[in-house]
Amino acid sequence: MECLVLPGPDGILGEAPPNDDITYSLGNFTRTITFNQVFLPSGTVNTNLIAVTITVAYTKPGWPARSYSVAGLVSSYH
Repeated sequence: MECLVLPGPDGILGEAPPNDDITYSLGNFTRTITFNQVFLPSGTVNTNLIAVTITVAYTKPGWPARSYSVAGLVSSYH
């Protein structure tokens, strides 16, 4: 399981013991990546573009589940 490590009260990350860094589990996060075809106005597939959507969702006790998405296009041109 992945974790996020942040500096403790002294503001120093990764110091020698006694280490006061704070470790948070990322077990309540999920990431979904989807790829979809892009269609031209004529209805045919645009072979030069792929649509990409990335969604990150998380839960926190006592809060409603949240999700955030970002979408974009990837071109075959350099």
